[in-house]
Amino acid sequence: MENIRIIRSQRKSIAIVVLSTGIVEVRAPKYVPQFVIKAFVNSKKDWIKERQEHVAKNILSSKKFVNGERIMFLGEAYSLLLGNYIHIEVKDGYLLFPLALATRGKEVLEKWYIKQARLVIREQVEYYSKEMGLSYNGISFSDTSSKWEHVHMITGFNLTGDLSWHLFSLSDTL
Repeated sequence: MENIRIIRSQRKSIAIVVLSTGIVEVRAPKYVPQFVIKAFVNSKKDWIKERQEHVAKNILSSKKFVNGERIMFLGEAYSLLLGNYIHIEVKDGYLLFPLALATRGKEVLEKWYIKQARLVIREQVEYYSKEMGLSYNGISFSDTSSKWEHVHMITGFNLTGDLSWHLFSLSDTL
């Protein structure tokens, strides 16, 4: 149950809360064993993923695209720096963003996330498919709110799946 904050208190039931930052908190009675909490979280994993994706969309849509605003990328927070840049770039703790594109900031940032997701995930899929002796048919990205990722095996050990680019806009504590 890594990346989940467990808070024990004098309560009578277990509750899962996905905070506005995307962090998952499990609130449980002091006497409930860890394995019961883990089983409860596992039974709610689809709901947790759905809520985290909803939070990710809200985080991105609430952006104002002004200097100093915090933008998440691969688990790190970067300060937005608008300027006469040709393309979006991460450098020295800043997300350098072309001033001319700021009015279409959300759309441009989404496209950039998708481009970065393709680069990083393709590299990871190639590496692990070679390590495991598997082949893959391709990688597709979606903008779905019902699932974060969908990967399955088909005949002949070919790997297929859909991934959401929203994964790139969240904290590493998820």
